[in-house]
Amino acid sequence: MLVNERNREWLPAPDPAFEFWDEHVEPLPGLELIRLGGHMRGSAVARTPDGSILAGDTISGGLAPGWVSFQRNFPKHIPLSAAVVRRIVDRLDDFPYDRLYTLGGDTIDRDARAVVRRSAETHIRWVNGDFDHLT
Repeated sequence: MLVNERNREWLPAPDPAFEFWDEHVEPLPGLELIRLGGHMRGSAVARTPDGSILAGDTISGGLAPGWVSFQRNFPKHIPLSAAVVRRIVDRLDDFPYDRLYTLGGDTIDRDARAVVRRSAETHIRWVNGDFDHLT
């Protein structure tokens, strides 16, 4: 079982079945796991051979079509900081992708890189207080 090295502390007990990896690994030909961090230090996405990103909850869907979200704590709706969102998006920019699928079933069918970047820039501006004058 593949476990990101930065999530090792959350394992209940050592087990020889655990295989640890850190930044990037290709467990099967063409399938890549990419550590981005986020709500957990070892949060990662999978990039499929066709270039789709399986984001899990590292990048989540939004209620508005064509947008994604970045959350530190989903049940409490606590957003990730601007610095963490910037790191996630910059790291993901190292890999080509056009589609994105989230754990919640949200799909970005095309131009996912642009959607993620636009959503991140808006998220960063909101958490930095750029729109506080509107509240």
